[in-house]
Amino acid sequence: MTTPEVRQPRGRGIVGLVAALLGTALMAFSFVNSIGTALDGNSDGAGGFVALLLLGAALVLIALAVAIVRVARGQARVLSIATIVVAAIPIAVAIYLAIGS
Repeated sequence: MTTPEVRQPRGRGIVGLVAALLGTALMAFSFVNSIGTALDGNSDGAGGFVALLLLGAALVLIALAVAIVRVARGQARVLSIATIVVAAIPIAVAIYLAIGS
């Protein structure tokens, strides 16, 4: 007698992908607006955008870590690989900007 294989719900993989997309969008939005606020001479409001940038970075890093663990366990591989690709985009842009185009 064989036991049936228990399938994991796909909702968890989609949550990671949505978190990576939301974090990437939040990072892009806050980065552009914080630079605009700082260049306007009104640097009082830039602190909120920096906090949003860090929140977006945290979302991206958490989604990346969860996706790597899910790939290692063999769960929802396609969604996890898509999450890794989406999460790698802001990381690659940050490295590119840090090196100094």
